[in-house]
Amino acid sequence: MVTFDLWNQLLQRYVNDQGQVNYRRWQAEAADELQAWLQETAQAQLPSHADQKVQLAFWINLYNALTIYQILKRYPIQSIRPKVFGIPNWLAFLYFFP
Repeated sequence: MVTFDLWNQLLQRYVNDQGQVNYRRWQAEAADELQAWLQETAQAQLPSHADQKVQLAFWINLYNALTIYQILKRYPIQSIRPKVFGIPNWLAFLYFFP
């Protein structure tokens, strides 16, 4: 069973009311917690009877957690959207998620 309790606690702790993430503080205090939760979640099974909304929420939350984890590994960074000559380079974006 997948539990998002830790993910929710981390969001409450490191994201303000305007949606701004304190990456510096999160990286210093709880990057390892997020990594452990992601590893635990990777082993979890989504119930086969889960409806589409539950499945969608699961995948969106997992994507967001993975994105934040990748940012914390590389922080400080300017953007997760690489550009070449001012043009978005989507192939390089895939490198962000090894």
